[in-house]
Amino acid sequence: MPSLGFGEILIILVLALVIFGPRRLPEMGRTIGKSLRELRRTTSDLRREIEGDLEPPGETLEQRRQRLAARKADTPPAPPEGEPPPA
Repeated sequence: MPSLGFGEILIILVLALVIFGPRRLPEMGRTIGKSLRELRRTTSDLRREIEGDLEPPGETLEQRRQRLAARKADTPPAPPEGEPPPA
């Protein structure tokens, strides 16, 4: 993939200004920004949904983190909230 230097970017911006005019460029910038923001939000929602499908049912993210940390430390995991500790 070719990289663009400062000169190339400047030429592209000047051409965009000539083609679209000074009134339309800010509107286009807002539209592109909104589109990128929506794409980022959709991507993160999809990632969260996929990660949620991979987790066992009934296990929260915090419980999973505790279980994995306990496995790393080779200690028993803490009991879930609301349950008394094992005797």
